[in-house]
Amino acid sequence: MPKNDSANAQALARQIASLSPRVDQNEAALLANCAYATVSRLRRQYHMFGTPIFNNFLVYHGTYRENNCLVATAKGQPFDHGMILECWRHMGHLRWNLVPSDEDRYVENKKYAQRVLGGSANANTPGSNHHVAFQKSSAAKTKAGD
Repeated sequence: MPKNDSANAQALARQIASLSPRVDQNEAALLANCAYATVSRLRRQYHMFGTPIFNNFLVYHGTYRENNCLVATAKGQPFDHGMILECWRHMGHLRWNLVPSDEDRYVENKKYAQRVLGGSANANTPGSNHHVAFQKSSAAKTKAGD
């Protein structure tokens, strides 16, 4: 992780830990450090420039308002009590906030979440997929009167 992201990662770890008294502070720190390190790598890998919508065009060949992110929740907490971690809107710099406070509406893909959670229950099965990921969809905002 870049040194200049260290203080930000510590702040993120505190916010993740505050999601529930049951959140392990070491796990929160690991997630925060991993998030900042991954964003740094992706920023270099994708050579982001221009606006996020323009980068979407280049990466996804025209998919408007595509955005992939991670929503972290405390164990047993609902999706809408989670924290969004994403690096697309701010040109490859990590942005995080609580799901309900975001300017876009994020929704959980419950079917995919169940598949992932079912796979994590079988984590000791040889050849099982250890990746954990959720999908995000964003409803387009409309102006009043549209």
